[in-house]
Parts: sequence; C-alpha cells; structure tokens
Amino acid sequence: MCHFVYLFFTFLGALLPVIDARAAVTFSSKEFDGILLNNRTISQVQCFKAGINTMDFTRGTEMLSAYCKNFKIAPLSPYVAIVGSTTAYVCSEVNLEICSGDTMDLANQVLDDKCGPTVAGHVRLNDVNATLYGRGVLESPLCPMSSGLMKNYHFYPIPTFINGTRVGKW
Repeated sequence: MCHFVYLFFTFLGALLPVIDARAAVTFSSKEFDGILLNNRTISQVQCFKAGINTMDFTRGTEMLSAYCKNFKIAPLSPYVAIVGSTTAYVCSEVNLEICSGDTMDLANQVLDDKCGPTVAGHVRLNDVNATLYGRGVLESPLCPMSSGLMKNYHFYPIPTFINGTRVGKW
C-alpha cells in the first residue's frame, strides 16, 4: 500500500507542470508592440509558478504607491512591500528612478492578462533604467536584472517567539 501511495504522488508530481500551463512563461517585447506604460514600452513579461494572495498584493501596491509619491528608488536595490506572504516590488537597474502607483497598476493589469490574476510575475520596462514592477511570494527571487550583475534577492519569513512559544512568522 505504501508503494502505491508513493507512486501515486510521484506520478501526480510529474503531471503538475503539464497541468499548470501558464506558469514559468516569458513573453518578449514583440508581444507588446505599441503598448505603453507611462510612455515607456514593455521589454519583457515573466510569469512564475508561485500563486499570490490578491488582497495582500493590493495592500502591498498601496504601500509602495505611498512610498513612490515621496521618494525615488535607488539603482540595484529592490523596494518591496510585504503583506502576509505576498510581495509587491519595484526595481531599477541603472539610475535613481521615479516609481509610480499608476505604472504599478498598469503593470499589474498586464500580469493579470498574460499570467492570470493570482500568478506571480514581473514586467520589465524598456527604459534607460530597466525598471521592473512585480509581484511574488516571500520565498521567490526578486529583481533579476538583465545585465546579470545583480543577484536575485530573497525574503524569508522570520519566526517570532514570545516566552518561548512561536506565535507567527514575523
């Protein structure tokens, strides 16, 4: 009986990538001819296998939008809003960049159309800074840069203990 259960889950695991046809897909700039996000063309859209909580993502984009109203983002640094296990992020590869809540919303619409509304992914703009807007989960890499010079960032939850008892991830 144990062998049967093991084989069943092994077989199921082999089928999952086939079932999840929209996961881990990259769309090139040819797919987006003429589509502009705040007067900038899209150079790439990537969808990942991870699923996101859309309510948490919406709250995360609101947090990032509030930040973007007052500050620029530094090059080679991810700016991340974490709500629950979902991340909303923006990155700039080259120079200081002005991020925008409107651009985040438009990038999210592109991700919804190409990846699905609950799938992690990012949109890279074809601008001098190679700005990237994305959504993901804590364990996923963030801000892979086109030059290959920047390491992917990972954010992992930290367990919280009160009086020796684990009370949550933060």
